[in-house]
Order: sequence, then C-alpha cells, then structure tokens
Amino acid sequence: MRIPIVGLALGALSAACLAQEIELQRVSDSSLQQNYWSCLFDDEAGNAAGRRMDENILAFCAAVSRQLQDRSFGGDFGRLHEWTQANRARARAERMMGAPPRSR
Repeated sequence: MRIPIVGLALGALSAACLAQEIELQRVSDSSLQQNYWSCLFDDEAGNAAGRRMDENILAFCAAVSRQLQDRSFGGDFGRLHEWTQANRARARAERMMGAPPRSR
C-alpha cells in the first residue's frame, strides 16, 4: 500500500515542478537570476544551520535552476556551474548590500 502513495506524492511534486517551470518561462532573465541566487544562498544558510528547505521551495528552486540552465547556458550544467562559481562572491556581496545581483 505504501508504494502507490509514494508514487502519487512524487507525481504531484512533478506536476508542481512542471507548472512552476511554465510560469518561470514568463519571468525576465534578471528576475530569474535573482531567484537563483536567493535559492542558492538560502539553501546554504539553511544547511549551515542544520535546516532543510521545504519541499515546495526545493521544487521551485529546482525549476529556477533548470530554467536558468536552459535559457542562459543552452542546457549545459557545466557552464551554469562555472558561471555560479565565478559570480558567487559578487552576488553574495550585492545581496548583503541589498542590491539585486547583476548578470555578468
């Protein structure tokens, strides 16, 4: 009995992710990047404090990451990762100062 319940939960989560990705297609590149950095830094802060993100937030952040990867890096995760590493310190500093992160 437990397997069908898990399957339904995963199916619902997948449907939620798909709906979020469709919505994110309408978001500007700048807003998409701001959401990406927020997800990344909030996840890092939560991990440092021993907290995990809520499933819905994780699903949203996964959709943001996929959309940014597809839109800005042609689906190439390696390029997204390199860009993240190259821009992380600047984006963190801008966030600390209250300025929205800029694209590079």
